Amino acid sequence: MRVLVTGANGHVGANISRSLLKRGHEVVPFVRTTSDLRGLAPLNLTYVYGDVLDERSLLAAAKDCDVIIHTAAVYRYWAKNPDDIMKPALVGARNMFNAAKEAGVKRVVYTSSVWAVGLSKDPNVLLTPEDWNDDSQNPYAIAKTQAEQEAWRLSDEFGIPMISICPNGVFGPYDYRPTPSSILLRDLVNGTQMTLNAGIAFVDARDVGEIHAMAVTEGEPGKRYIVSGENMLLRDLGQLIEKQTGYTLRHVGLGRTSFSLMAGMMELAAKVTNTEPALTRDFVHDLVERYMYTDCQETWDTFAYQPRKPEVMVSDAIRWLLYIGEIKADRAAQLADKFPPDPEWGAAQILPHH
Repeated sequence: MRVLVTGANGHVGANISRSLLKRGHEVVPFVRTTSDLRGLAPLNLTYVYGDVLDERSLLAAAKDCDVIIHTAAVYRYWAKNPDDIMKPALVGARNMFNAAKEAGVKRVVYTSSVWAVGLSKDPNVLLTPEDWNDDSQNPYAIAKTQAEQEAWRLSDEFGIPMISICPNGVFGPYDYRPTPSSILLRDLVNGTQMTLNAGIAFVDARDVGEIHAMAVTEGEPGKRYIVSGENMLLRDLGQLIEKQTGYTLRHVGLGRTSFSLMAGMMELAAKVTNTEPALTRDFVHDLVERYMYTDCQETWDTFAYQPRKPEVMVSDAIRWLLYIGEIKADRAAQLADKFPPDPEWGAAQILPHH
């Protein structure tokens, strides 16, 4: 298959591209002229330049493609103007479907997010593909939810079969410009972040890549597939990091009201300093004492796939963060022997911290 991958240079896109190549597909990587291409550089692909906000560039890129995997999105939880997050998601979905229709694409694999599935106040509730997020306040969650709903509408309107993949927080290799998920892990390892009362699950980027690549020919059109690792408290993730690194992490068990007051003060300070707040009230609303626990059994059964265990995922993700120089110098020196880089990543050396 000839497969157009929008946002191919991103964390998920770079892993999808590798999984597609392993299966013998031709990858058409759709990237911006300003994109950081280090995650794709070793693959010797021919880049197609454009922007999902530029419909003409997408139309040209989709020509002669059998399938489109649409991953392009702005993965940020805060922006001075929330439209910077919302617009690429919604307009990008519309432009992508117009291109798919024009090119006669046979299938769309749409990268959504567990943020579009939702959250629960009860840790005993497992979210399924039937669930939709109707309670989030952070712009990324709203953008992913509305854009996926628009994609389903366009799939029906244009008669183009679509499968939606909803990954949870993604850790792992080929993330050269750390996403919010990778930043959380990095800051926990560096000792600059705390754990709090929340439940979530993370998944290895390579597992996300594999499921996307299989969805090119497998899976049932019209269905959503959640791709998520083991459900765990954020504190459990912290303890897993402690076990692997030997560092002690801080846990702050404050409730929603206390965190919201703290976030409000941070937002005020950020306005004065014209910087991004470390914590927002929207994010507190969506995360503190909330649970993104999911049931992924249908995904693993459909694709006959077994995801990596949390221990392997976290270990390899720390290995990657060391490799790209995101771990503080003193800790990097202590962890170097314990987390050697994977030879597949290129030069077997830890880059200097920047």
